[in-house]
Amino acid sequence: MLLLCLPLLMLAQDKQKKTAEQKAKDKTAEMVSQLQLKSEQEKLLYHVNLKAYTNMDQFEAKHHDDPKLVKKQKKAIKSLREKEYKKIMSAEQYKKHLALEKEEDRLKALKKKEKVAKQSSSVSQTDKKEVKKKK
Repeated sequence: MLLLCLPLLMLAQDKQKKTAEQKAKDKTAEMVSQLQLKSEQEKLLYHVNLKAYTNMDQFEAKHHDDPKLVKKQKKAIKSLREKEYKKIMSAEQYKKHLALEKEEDRLKALKKKEKVAKQSSSVSQTDKKEVKKKK
């Protein structure tokens, strides 16, 4: 029985908002595995990621009512983080990192596009049902 519930528990944990420390740890671990980073690079990148996620979370908490401003600030923080990455990584590692980020952004955009299409489809189905009810 416990084994059947385990995937649900894991899914529920994923939906909970992660702390800056958790996000930094996850991002750093992902980078280590993808980029074959040395332990010194791992430590430096963890601190860069922690600082970036802490700043993002604090700014978002303070300005949650202004999503455009939050998005702009996240972009600025990411830009500063990328400058730090470039200092820490070799040229080859950084090039690979950029390619991976580009692919990740592409996949996020596709997912967002699918979500919007699904919502549009759902709305049009609802509209069709309303039209049928009126007839």
